[in-house]
Amino acid sequence: MTTTAAAIRTEKSSRSRNIEQFNEESKQVPSIRKRAILGLLGAILVIGPVIGGYCSDNFRPQSIICVEVLSASAMFAMWRYSSEGAPLSFDLFRRGDGAGMATLPIVLCALETLLEEGETDGWLGSTFILRLSIVAVEIVAIIAFVMVTLVRKQQLMHLRLLVRRNFCLGTLTNIFFGLSMYGWVYIIPLVIAVVSMVTARSRSVA
Repeated sequence: MTTTAAAIRTEKSSRSRNIEQFNEESKQVPSIRKRAILGLLGAILVIGPVIGGYCSDNFRPQSIICVEVLSASAMFAMWRYSSEGAPLSFDLFRRGDGAGMATLPIVLCALETLLEEGETDGWLGSTFILRLSIVAVEIVAIIAFVMVTLVRKQQLMHLRLLVRRNFCLGTLTNIFFGLSMYGWVYIIPLVIAVVSMVTARSRSVA
């Protein structure tokens, strides 16, 4: 018990130091750069659907993957530039939550497949969904992810932070914001496409 309590205190102190270091580094960023970053994020939310609609109209689905690779490469290059050439620590990958990183994509892929194919194939009445056991995979993957996250010390997501009031309220706010974004980024263009029979590029601009 003494060893466990000492380990918990050490982990809390380490997290506190990390939070303080992050706050100090964020204070060093000039306010004009913060405004530029927020403006860039807003522009991405507008330009992203337009680029996606253009790619859907002019490229095959296989070619769209190349666009994702290019954007990921650009993001990696910007991250390396912003880190000022700091050496990569591959030891962190070995100490990371490999089980969590393996189960989380399964959860997201199974959920996305269920939501996308369920409406067209009749949800649980579809042999496609039942044959692939999407629901079973989803349930097992969620349980495995939660158990792994709660047991491991170096977990992918700190679910215990949800017991803190401010963090939980902030998470709920982000969830509602994501639902609203899903409405005006996906649902509204989809309704426009079904009613007006317009192209993907035209509905993304709309």
